[in-house]
Formats: sequence, C-alpha cells, structure tokens
Amino acid sequence: MTETPQYPKRVLLVSDGWVSQMSLCEALENREYVVKLASGGAQAMAVLEETSIDLVITELGAPRVSGMDLLRYMKSCAPLNNIPVIALILPWEAHETPALQREGVFAIVTAPYSPDDILSHVHEALGDQVRCHSGGFNP
Repeated sequence: MTETPQYPKRVLLVSDGWVSQMSLCEALENREYVVKLASGGAQAMAVLEETSIDLVITELGAPRVSGMDLLRYMKSCAPLNNIPVIALILPWEAHETPALQREGVFAIVTAPYSPDDILSHVHEALGDQVRCHSGGFNP
C-alpha cells in the first residue's frame, strides 16, 4: 500500500544519462512524486525559474553548466536557496565532497547506486514517511 503525500511533491532530476534518468524517474513516479527532467544545469535553471520545485537531484558532470554551477546559482537566489539538493557523484568526483558540503547539499550519493538508495534520501529530505510499495524496482 502506498501512502499519498500531502500534495504531489515536485522533484527536478538533472541528469544527462538517459538510462539512469528514466529508471530513477520511474521509481519516483511510482511513489507519486511529480518529476521534471533536465538534461543539464542550464535546462535545470530554466525549470527552476518556471516551476515550483520541492527537491533537486543532480549529477555533477553536465555539459556547459555543471551540477556545482547549478548549486551555486540556487544558493544565490532567495526563492531557491532553501530547496534541498541531493548530489549524485561518480567515484572520481569524490574530491568535490567538501565543496558540495560547503554549498549545503542535503545528501551526497556516490555511484554505483540504486533508485532505492536515492529514494531513502528523497523521503528524508522531503520529510515523507518511507512509503511501502508492493513489489521491487527493477532498473
């Protein structure tokens, strides 16, 4: 049985990897989140200007505008600086952890990770109770 959030919470997923983007998007939508997709930081900035977002999940590596650039942009804008951010990093990006912590990210998740690894941080960041669901998720 799935618990319904107080309102459909909106998650912005910033990823240039189509396969990982789709599997995480499916996992979020299965838990009744509304997901907006952005393929990079520039597109994410545009979404944030147009849409009310409750949580951002971003990869660091992105063409032109990186995940770190997106974090700095969000922290410089009063309406955006309270949105929790979950940063998805690759093992060779671990040296960025102190900078991410200084930027105030809610959680840092290092690959390899599963959608369930990320969902636990999503629930915590949004103050949701962990939702029960029937069946597992197969990426």
